[in-house]
Amino acid sequence: MAALADECARCGEFETGGWLVGPRAAAWHADHTVVEAAVAAKARTLSSVALDATAFLAMDEHLVAERRRGKRFDLRVIGDFHSHPSGHGTPSEGDLESWARDLATIADDNASLTSLIVTRRDGRDSWARPIITGWITRHARSSLGERMVVEPATVKVA
Repeated sequence: MAALADECARCGEFETGGWLVGPRAAAWHADHTVVEAAVAAKARTLSSVALDATAFLAMDEHLVAERRRGKRFDLRVIGDFHSHPSGHGTPSEGDLESWARDLATIADDNASLTSLIVTRRDGRDSWARPIITGWITRHARSSLGERMVVEPATVKVA
């Protein structure tokens, strides 16, 4: 969490973000554990950040190589994080569109994605002790077909 706060403070009023690494959750409603976060912002504005797909591919290749060597066999890219410097932890339309693309491209059939939105505490200019809001993006299947669902998640910092 300190690394996320440091990155947000470094970027100040500009959004920043990156990829999250952890073990695949047993189910969308099970605990999602983040063990590593990698900054991967390639373009930042006051209200958006574009994540670098090359950074994702490099991280994914590294994790695949680690699994082949019998190390860190359970880790994979499980989602992303980004900041909302002047806002709140609710996903924007752009966030939802990005998460839909990620769900379609980087998630396995039954996987869900973990997303964290980092914001400052109300009335504070500092990124010290930021608020971390969690979101789970998944496919929901029913007799009417399949759709994307984004649900709030409880964040516990160890």
